Amino acid sequence: MPADSDNFADLDARDNQNKPLRTAESAQAIGNLFRENLLNLTVFANPHAAIETMNEVECVLHLINKSILIHMPATFELLMEAIMPPTRRFVHNVDNLWTTFSVGIFAGCLLLSAISIQRSPRQLNLRC
Repeated sequence: MPADSDNFADLDARDNQNKPLRTAESAQAIGNLFRENLLNLTVFANPHAAIETMNEVECVLHLINKSILIHMPATFELLMEAIMPPTRRFVHNVDNLWTTFSVGIFAGCLLLSAISIQRSPRQLNLRC
């Protein structure tokens, strides 16, 4: 490859009709415009390759997050069930047991009170 020369002495600023600039104000305006555009391109604007790379990275991360990571807990549970043997667990239904006992005790009390009531006829004292 040929080496680039760093000699830009033969370059001059030109107007829109490709004529050399004759006044200092127009040369200053073209210089300011060049420096402003150079600053925008080098500092503020993202290069096309960087934008395309970021779009690809976002696409891959979106696929990983929505397609793989969202299904990871269910897959992990299935894997753990396949690897580890299931263990029997004793479920404590204390609240159901307490409900059964309390209803039974209440029904027994009602039954005992119904049996213990005296069945003798009561006399009404009628007054005229």
